[in-house]
Amino acid sequence: MKAGSDWRGDMERVKAVREAVGWDIAIRIDPNQAWSVARAITIIKKLERYELQLVEQPTPAWDLDGLAKVTKAVDTPILIDEGVRTPEDAVKVVRKEAADMINLKIGKIGGIYYSKKINAIAEAADMPCLVGSMLEGNIGTAASAHFALAAPNLKFAHDLIGPLFRADDVVKEPLKIKNGYLEVPEKPGIGVELDEGKLETLKYGGRWAMPKVGR
Repeated sequence: MKAGSDWRGDMERVKAVREAVGWDIAIRIDPNQAWSVARAITIIKKLERYELQLVEQPTPAWDLDGLAKVTKAVDTPILIDEGVRTPEDAVKVVRKEAADMINLKIGKIGGIYYSKKINAIAEAADMPCLVGSMLEGNIGTAASAHFALAAPNLKFAHDLIGPLFRADDVVKEPLKIKNGYLEVPEKPGIGVELDEGKLETLKYGGRWAMPKVGR
């Protein structure tokens, strides 16, 4: 669940969702860096009665010390997302004990190679990871899915939903997502094949105009 813009409303929505789905369904919330440290601690503690699986990046990404205070003050696991973009960031998170787990988005991190490095750092610190998305299409999601299937230290359900936001894409066979599960393709490479005909229809035939900088 997205949260952050209205913390009182967030609490009411979490309560309503928990009452609607029961206690066997995991609930996660993502305030997208919207809360201060003090507010994050207060809200998360109040929400713990609803047994959240995790809270994602409740405070600003640049403030690892603040996130560490939140992580240490609450019982709900804290997932860091925007705060980790490089292996060096992951080392800082581990040293500061700034979070309980890391969200690996290969589009944000720079590909599978760096995602593997960050995952290895987290695994060495006994810090689990999960694989998220930046709403990539079928190509990016397929790459993320293969990484999620092959990598160790991934102990939670992943968030690979980008294709659901598209009516069409530039692959011949879109990924299959049904009942919350993504079927990882078994074809060579990352398992999807580019449809050059569709790509041709999206080609821009005009000229790009670059803005002038300075005088």
